[in-house]
Amino acid sequence: MKTTLEPSATKTTASNVGLILPWGFSQKLKGLGLRYSIRNRNFFNTNNAIINFQLNEVTSRDFLVSATLENNNKSMVDLKAGATYSVNNTSFSIEHDLDRKYTKQQYFSMLDCDLGEKVNFNTQFDYFIYTDNAFASNENIPLWNATVSYAFTKQKNHVLKLLFIDLLDKNIDIYRRSTTNYFEETTSESLGRYFIVSYMHKLNNRPRKG
Repeated sequence: MKTTLEPSATKTTASNVGLILPWGFSQKLKGLGLRYSIRNRNFFNTNNAIINFQLNEVTSRDFLVSATLENNNKSMVDLKAGATYSVNNTSFSIEHDLDRKYTKQQYFSMLDCDLGEKVNFNTQFDYFIYTDNAFASNENIPLWNATVSYAFTKQKNHVLKLLFIDLLDKNIDIYRRSTTNYFEETTSESLGRYFIVSYMHKLNNRPRKG
């Protein structure tokens, strides 16, 4: 694990103003058997902080937008794809060298389908892009997981699962955080490519009384 910190002498005062504006909508595409969803979140915050013995007005603006496209009829196949883009801009009225812009992009696709009455297959691919002017390098991380399950009965009270984790063997996990006091980047090694076998048994499978 590797952690990088860039501290500054900071003291936050009582003045603080914040505003959050979220919205979203979803709609079917008639004749195509598809549905799309769009979500947005805007955040604005300002406060006064003493940084390096000078009173600064710190302004933070966060913006997030995501879009998803999926099929309507999920009786046999559930197919979904989408993207999320978020950006944080933090500016200082005096200590301009502490100004920072951090972006995170995520692109994903997911497939869940039944291969007959007893076998189910699920897979998801994610691609993350991290960009931050406070750090020397940007990071691009693809992740791919998959699951195969087998139900021994129609009621699915006995299910055997085989999970494949990190099929591309990227073996990395990145966490970034920025506050008024410091920037933090933590890079840790994960287990890499591995698989898990699990068995699920439902103890009570009787239907509920109305």
